Amino acid sequence: RVLGVRAALALEANHSLLWTDLTTTSHDRSSLSHRIPKGMRAMSISGERRRAFSDLMLPGDRVDVLLTKQKPGSDGEVVTIPLLQNLLVLAVGSRFRVEDVERSSLRTDSVTLLVTIEQASLLAQARRDGALSLVLRNEDDLEIREGLPETDDSDVLEQETRARRQRRVRLERVD
Repeated sequence: RVLGVRAALALEANHSLLWTDLTTTSHDRSSLSHRIPKGMRAMSISGERRRAFSDLMLPGDRVDVLLTKQKPGSDGEVVTIPLLQNLLVLAVGSRFRVEDVERSSLRTDSVTLLVTIEQASLLAQARRDGALSLVLRNEDDLEIREGLPETDDSDVLEQETRARRQRRVRLERVD
């Protein structure tokens, strides 16, 4: 089904191919709407704290979204939960082509993500009364981890819990 379909992003041999990596129309993809596959949506996430990080992010990168908010029914307990994983970055600020980003300096607090309508609804509700944080992923790491726990003050303040979360993952190398 993908033979002859144009790629929306640069592809490498022996890497997983996702539907979002392919174009959906034969038009010149000079507008953001042409980059959105049928059935998907583009949603911007803004926030003052994102400005420095967005300078390092490019269209085509993938991110996870964390939500930090007061836990309902608690006495002001604040928790952070992994909300969504492995979302494609469509645009950084108003730039949705890597070439545009590389040619100009960015100072933006907006990142546009490719989401389903259900994910968009979840993000809209989450940002209403919580803080959203983006976590940049390795481009080859497409794994979705199930059952990730929420994090609260005890995870930060209790040494044993903090040590368990601090365990290092063995890295072969970082370029």
